[in-house]
Amino acid sequence: PFVSLTGTDSSQFVISSSNVSGSLGAGASATANIAFNPSTAGAKTAVLEFLADTPSGVTLTGTGVGPPTITNVSPNSGTPAGGRSVTITGTGLQGATVTFGGASATVVSTSSTTANVLTPAHAAGLVNVAATTTEGTATATNAYTFAPCPGPTINTQPPSGSIRAGNSVKLSVAVTSTSPGFQWFTGASGNTSSPIAGATASSVIVTPGSTTSFWVRVSDACGDVNSSTATVTVIAAAPAAKFFLVSPCRVLDTRGGGAILPGTSRTLPIFGFCGVPSNATALTVNVTVVSPSDTAFATLYPGPAFVARPNVSTINFTPGRTLANNARIALGVDGSINIFNAGATPLDVLTDISGFYK
Repeated sequence: PFVSLTGTDSSQFVISSSNVSGSLGAGASATANIAFNPSTAGAKTAVLEFLADTPSGVTLTGTGVGPPTITNVSPNSGTPAGGRSVTITGTGLQGATVTFGGASATVVSTSSTTANVLTPAHAAGLVNVAATTTEGTATATNAYTFAPCPGPTINTQPPSGSIRAGNSVKLSVAVTSTSPGFQWFTGASGNTSSPIAGATASSVIVTPGSTTSFWVRVSDACGDVNSSTATVTVIAAAPAAKFFLVSPCRVLDTRGGGAILPGTSRTLPIFGFCGVPSNATALTVNVTVVSPSDTAFATLYPGPAFVARPNVSTINFTPGRTLANNARIALGVDGSINIFNAGATPLDVLTDISGFYK
């Protein structure tokens, strides 16, 4: 023959047609159509030889796809209501359809090694998971449990709000669940294309450079639940400002009830109080701690409440000593400031404004 196949896997390729009817001279051209017809899975190679005056070979490669296999199903349990996101790992899964206990799952995406699906509704119990392609069916026996348990619930959603550029925010959720897991993402709720690396706790601190949305998926052995979308709107840093004095004016006095609890922050709205206008960007304040019970510190920093506290001290204190300090505090976009008590006991605080910037 004028065209032939040689090499390790030459039997896996077929010459379906060729217009080579004689020897080829140097520089001449010819066409041969080769079909790849593997009998087994895996990478295959062969060489197409044109028997010309100066023989030369063309390397042929292909990958045989065999019947699918399933090596792992994760997570491996969920509620009978279905709708849980599950990843099936194996081989030959491109284009697979998937069933759980005979009920068809919703296929989200497939590749040669994974199938991402949403579980169907199914009666409680242990079921087989099957993946089917044109090459056959793989079955993982007793690989998934439909468990009659409630799954996690989110009681407190992450908040949306506005911050000045350069500030960080702490987003968090409160959940009801046994042994919950967390994964935070950027984007709209349900879009899992942009997970935040290492953000696997109930809260996350982020410093967006521009307006960005965030959300979290909470998972346990019984199911998943997605939080609402929290959008952090980033406002440009405050411009240079002039300073305006005001007569000393008290905006906080916790004595007699309302001391700031240990390890917590209190948010104070400032706009409209003590003559501070809505376009003010910072304050000068005198902060006093009254007869504290332990040795610690307090920090004043910009609002709103979800702004992450900087690791600094505005005033340090020791037991029994009433102390005061002056400070310049940037205002949050919403016109608020936060006061944090780092102590182990409730703290009485006085805060007096002496001026503002705008």
